[in-house]
Amino acid sequence: MTLIGADIFGDDAADDVAVGTNPTHADREWNKLQNEFTNAGFREGAIAGKEAALQDGFDHGFDTGAPVGRSLGVLRGYAAAALAIVTKDATLQALEPDLRDIIAQLSNVRLHELVKDEPAVTTSSAHPHSDLLGSERSEVREMDELEAALGQLGSARPAEGIDGLRARLQVLLSQLGLPFEF
Repeated sequence: MTLIGADIFGDDAADDVAVGTNPTHADREWNKLQNEFTNAGFREGAIAGKEAALQDGFDHGFDTGAPVGRSLGVLRGYAAAALAIVTKDATLQALEPDLRDIIAQLSNVRLHELVKDEPAVTTSSAHPHSDLLGSERSEVREMDELEAALGQLGSARPAEGIDGLRARLQVLLSQLGLPFEF
């Protein structure tokens, strides 16, 4: 008994039609693959677009916020260094309350208060979820305002702007004979 070339499954019609030559089957497979790759391409494009937009937003925010944050940090550093000097020298302790007030006010400064808001694009096509971001942002601002109000309840002196704090600190540093390079 020879099995070479014999139909072991008993289906002689299988030799007549090659696998995958049915035009409707091939068309369906081609359309399915085409749709899958098209959808995957759109997904990858959308993800890449979102990442690029996020990166642009981060870059812009960093370029705007980092110098302001650094400046605020430098002011806090000068004030802390001056306070360390004043607390070590009994002859300079008269300056301590003013330095502590400057430090307290500098610690309450929020970066978003120092940076001007740019007009936001509010079209739903540009920001489809802007309603969610807007409410979150307003909640943060409300909390900051509440913290500021609570912080001022016990203080006799109203909070002053960063320029006023910088000027007061500069006067104190000059009284201490310290350079103020800012």
